Amino acid sequence: MKRIVSMPTLPWERVGKRESYVSNGSYLRGGKLGKGEKKRFRISQKTWLNRWIADHIGRGALRKTIPNFSFDGSEEHRLGLLDGLLSTDGSVSVVKAKSKPSAQLQVSFSTSSPSLRDGFLLLCRSLGVRAHATQSKSPTSGNPHWAIQLGTTDMKRLFRSGFRLSEEGKNRRLREGLVS
Repeated sequence: MKRIVSMPTLPWERVGKRESYVSNGSYLRGGKLGKGEKKRFRISQKTWLNRWIADHIGRGALRKTIPNFSFDGSEEHRLGLLDGLLSTDGSVSVVKAKSKPSAQLQVSFSTSSPSLRDGFLLLCRSLGVRAHATQSKSPTSGNPHWAIQLGTTDMKRLFRSGFRLSEEGKNRRLREGLVS
């Protein structure tokens, strides 16, 4: 039996029906409701927020993008966006090559969306981080896929100025790679 959860109206959400929060749609997990009990509830794909996200960020992996207004934000906002993108679709590794005296940090981001690739490169440029994209084919779908490598020197500069990744495992590897 599906349990209908009554959600309070958010201050910025005055339109639509409250039922739209619990009809078919995507899950938000772990929202605390009631007496500290964890529940799962749904947000309808018909809510204005979902429509706004689809209109500004895109639907499906191939059509994702970074909205233009993101580049007008403060440096703190753009660093937060970089953190979110690297923490989700990024990779941080420390590689020890035989020909190198010390371990090398490798930070990359991958996407199947040409628009997200271009937006990510522009975001990096706006933060003074050198980055370059390498195209390959996805082994599963055959679609183009891009791996974007970020400059180690620039990542060291960001880290020294206080930049951290939200995903703790990647943040730990970033810290390890920057001290080696």
